[in-house]
Amino acid sequence: MRLILSSWYLRPGQRPPLLRRDGGRGRVGIVLNALDQFGASRDRDLPREIYTLERLGYIGEELDLRDYFEDRFRLRVRLRDFDLVWGMGGNSFVLARAMTQSGF
Repeated sequence: MRLILSSWYLRPGQRPPLLRRDGGRGRVGIVLNALDQFGASRDRDLPREIYTLERLGYIGEELDLRDYFEDRFRLRVRLRDFDLVWGMGGNSFVLARAMTQSGF
């Protein structure tokens, strides 16, 4: 699995050789926790990220680290489902908190 932490300036379509998947479709977990304080942004940004990553050969779904604050083992098991984890930009301190609390 590869972990990609993005910022607004690094869009997936700008670096296709790095992300493009040849052959079958890979699975990507999209971490939006850097946007936790911006509630509506999560709803707006997730479909855009799924669409962008699908064009590169991935099936995307949200991986919300808050779901694993109480059970870090479940996160380790869940991560096995993904070929790539795509971390959205936003508030890096909020993302770091979610990563720490989930055991990411």
